[in-house]
Amino acid sequence: MKFYNALMPPFSVHGLVEGFRRLPESLPVRPKVAHLAQQTSGGRIRFATNAQEIAIAITLTDTVIKTHMTPLNMAGAELYVGTKRAAVLRPQALGAGTLPFERLDGYGICKETQHTIPLNGEMQTYTLYLPIFAGVQEVRIGLPDDAVLQSAQPYAISRPVVFYGSSITHGACAGRPSLTYPARVCAALDADFINLGFAGNALGDMEIAEYIAALDMSAFVMDYDWNAPDPDHLRRTHKPFFDTVRQKNPDLPILILSRIGSDQNDPQDTAERFAVIRHTYESALAQGDTHVALLDGGTLFAPGEWDLCLMDFVHPNDYGFHRMTQGILPLLERMLS
Repeated sequence: MKFYNALMPPFSVHGLVEGFRRLPESLPVRPKVAHLAQQTSGGRIRFATNAQEIAIAITLTDTVIKTHMTPLNMAGAELYVGTKRAAVLRPQALGAGTLPFERLDGYGICKETQHTIPLNGEMQTYTLYLPIFAGVQEVRIGLPDDAVLQSAQPYAISRPVVFYGSSITHGACAGRPSLTYPARVCAALDADFINLGFAGNALGDMEIAEYIAALDMSAFVMDYDWNAPDPDHLRRTHKPFFDTVRQKNPDLPILILSRIGSDQNDPQDTAERFAVIRHTYESALAQGDTHVALLDGGTLFAPGEWDLCLMDFVHPNDYGFHRMTQGILPLLERMLS
C-alpha cells in the first residue's frame, strides 16, 4: 500500500487554507479566533479512486474535550462515496484497550489514528470530512499500489457558500462532522462551502468581514446573533459587517439569520435582537438590494420541538440541524438560482 500526503494533488482540500486552517495565520484577529481557526470544521479532502481498500491516517494537533459533545464530533472524521456515507473514523481514547471502560471517564483522545476501510473497487469520488473541534496536523491516505488515483468530480456549485456564525455554525452539537447545518445544506446543493463559525467568538469582527468580502463565493450566510453579548453590540456591528461584505460583492446572495428559538430565550432580548437584524435587511432593501433574504431563526423549530432539537437549550442536536437545513435550504436554492 502506498501512502499519499492529502494536501498534494490530485487530492483537493476544501474549506481550509494554508494546510488545515480556516483562516490565514497572518490575518490579524483576536487570539481566541486564531485558536479556533485551527479547528477544521467544514474541512474536506476529495479525490477519486478505484481502490478496493483505503487506509486513512490522521494526526491531530490538539483536541478539545467537551462533555456536551461526542468524541466523533470533536475529533473524528467521516468518509463519503458520492452522497453516501462509507465509513465513520472514530477517534481513540487514550488508554483504550488497557483500562476498563469505567476508568476512561475524563478521557483524553489519541492524536494519531489510522483506519482501514474496504471499498468496492469502482472509480468513484470520495469526500473525507475532517473533525469539527480539533486541529489537524497531517492526513495521509493509503491506497493499493495498483489503484488509480484521480481528481474528484467537481461540485455542481464550485464557488463556495461561506457561513459566518457562532458555535452552532461551528458545529455544536452535531453527532458527526457531516451533520452540521452548513455541511448538510451544501451537500444537498452539491456546493463547496467554507465554515467560519467560531464558538463563542463570532462578534462581528471587522477583520473577519473584510476577509469574507474578499473571498470568491457563491453565497454568504450571516448568522452570529447568538454570540453578540447584547442587542447594543449587535446594533454596533451587524449592519457595518453586512455593508462591508456587500460593498465588494454587489450581486452576491446574502442570507441573514437570527438566532434559533428556545424556551430559555428572553422574549424581549430576542425581539430587540431581531429588530436590529431586520433593520440591516430593510436598509439593504431600501438601497435597492435584490440579493438579500432574512430568515427568522425562531421559526426553524416548532415550540413543541425545542426539547427534541436542542441538546442543552442552545445547541442543536442532529435533529435540530436537520430542521435548520429544512428551513435554510429552500431559501438558498432560490437565491442561487
